[in-house]
Amino acid sequence: MEEEREFIYMTIEVDTYSKCMRLYLDYDKNRAELNNKPFKMDARRFYNDLVPIISPWQCDMGGSNTRDGMAYYIKIEKDGRERVYRGRNSFPKNFRRFLGLLGEYGLW
Repeated sequence: MEEEREFIYMTIEVDTYSKCMRLYLDYDKNRAELNNKPFKMDARRFYNDLVPIISPWQCDMGGSNTRDGMAYYIKIEKDGRERVYRGRNSFPKNFRRFLGLLGEYGLW
């Protein structure tokens, strides 16, 4: 009998008036795609750095319906469960830390 493995898939989208980023992570295979192209990074390390930042966030920060500004969407699928974080022009207190992490990995 084959052992069941834990898997984590993650999609992160950050969109501003002038810049859009879409990151897909496959934790099990330790691979990433940035804007639909392979991206060299340690996906597992990124995930482990990211979780402490976003875990206290509310799932839906809401925000204005205006089209300008910044929007974010993070979806994590793990063991058949899904967790989604999103907001538009309304951000968690440590959102700059999140953007800093993206910058640290060359994503933003």
